[in-house]
Amino acid sequence: MAYGIGLGTIQSWMKRMGKFGSLPRLIRVEKPDEKNRIKDLERQIKELKNALADTQVQCLIAESRFEVVCEQQGWNPEEVKKKLPAKLSSKPGTKK
Repeated sequence: MAYGIGLGTIQSWMKRMGKFGSLPRLIRVEKPDEKNRIKDLERQIKELKNALADTQVQCLIAESRFEVVCEQQGWNPEEVKKKLPAKLSSKPGTKK
């Protein structure tokens, strides 16, 4: 119930005006700033979906480049992936 108006009140108004058949299942009363906020959130969702898609494409490109380099060097990509975390975790200048 928003603004002190319940669903029953709205339904009775629609019956009196003869448009009860066109009454939607859900009635939402919004303030103007709420409508703007919803549009802003929808825009942000769209931007985030686009950013995610771009990141996924960049990841696929990077994986493909990695495989090409491995192939050119005669390396097995799976073996390189297994060894890579150990090399990344060791700091330069330190001995293990």
